[in-house]
Order: sequence, then structure tokens, then C-alpha cells
Amino acid sequence: MAPRDKLVDKWVYKYEGIDDPDADGEGADGKKVKEKIVEVEVRLIKESVETDEAPYPLKSVKFEVSCKMPAFRFAGTDIESLRLAAWAELDKAFAIRWERYFLVRVDPSRVYEGLGAGLTYSYNDVEKGTAHDGTLLLREVSRGTYKYVIKPWPGEFKDARGHVMACIPATKENEAALEQFAEAVHATRRRIADYLRPETIVQTLANLSQVRLSLAGPNARDED
Repeated sequence: MAPRDKLVDKWVYKYEGIDDPDADGEGADGKKVKEKIVEVEVRLIKESVETDEAPYPLKSVKFEVSCKMPAFRFAGTDIESLRLAAWAELDKAFAIRWERYFLVRVDPSRVYEGLGAGLTYSYNDVEKGTAHDGTLLLREVSRGTYKYVIKPWPGEFKDARGHVMACIPATKENEAALEQFAEAVHATRRRIADYLRPETIVQTLANLSQVRLSLAGPNARDED
């Protein structure tokens, strides 16, 4: 005999979305990613033994939970286990997929004594996230609180001077190349120090056009 099923309950799963503390103005709802309500249907399925006469003996009873989006269907006799399985599937569907990136900076360094010039080359971790609805997010550590903050992905990163900064995937190859570039910066610093030692500085200044730095090239430009 074909199983009989009956809708006995509807569970409600609420995805809270992600807050946007910078949202303001008319029509702003304060969410970077919208909240969403999902219904999960709970059905009771009964199967009877097929005999010549009614009433038909009961063969089995089980529950079935299902959802249209994200699509899943689970069946069993332990209702709490089914709820946990459904919630795990929903949590996975609404989880943000984070990818590690490097934000690369080259900044002028401040000279505290006398006149001069310098730079700082650095790269730090940020994360690019993709929400269930395709919204792109940025997660980084706040310099003030040292806690993670989540913002909309800017698409183009700019420093305080308005210069565009590179943001690249944190692959092993990119990380190795950035480390190698840092070593080249150290080598340049050591070479500058050699040029300006007491025994060489006069000759360096007299032949400045012949001074070659390891990172300098024909397309090197001065940008503050």
C-alpha cells in the first residue's frame, strides 16, 4: 500500500543578514546583506501493511522535512535529528564564502629628524566574501579595536592620498613573490646605506648620475 503523508508543521529559519553600520538616509535598512525567511515543511508519513480487509495494520511511521530553496529532503524517525540536519543545510547555504587576499601598500615614510625621503612597503591580509545572494564583502581587522569588521567590497582600494592600491589573491605564488620583493627593498636600503657611508658619500654625491639602485628602472617615477 502506498505511503500516506500529511503536513503536520512548518519550521521557520531566519537568516539575520549582515548589518551595515554606515547605512543612513531615507530608505536605508541597515543591512549589507538582506535578511531572509525560509520555510521548512514537516510531513508525517505512514505506511500500512496491505491486507484483504480494513483496518490495515500500521507498518511504519516516519517524518520527512523538506525545503524548496535551498533544495533538500530528509526522512527519519527522530524529529530533533531531522531539525539539526535541516538547520545545518541552511547554515551552509547562507554561509559567506571567504577568500584570502593581500592588500599591497607603498607609502612615504615620515622623516622625524632633518630632511630626507623614505618609503614603507607592506602587504596585509584581507578577505573577500561572497554572500548567498552574490553580495561581495570585505573582512579585515580594525586598527583601532583589533577586531574583525565587515564592509562592502570596494572594488577599488585607495589610500589616504587617493592613490589606488593593489589587492591580489593570496596564492602561494603571490606570497612568495611579495616576500621576494621585500628582500629586494631590503637590498636597496642596504645599497643606499653603502652609498652614504662616510668614506663613500662625497664620491656618491659627485657622481649621482651613475648611482644605480636595485629596484630603480627607466620607468621609475616620483609620486608622493
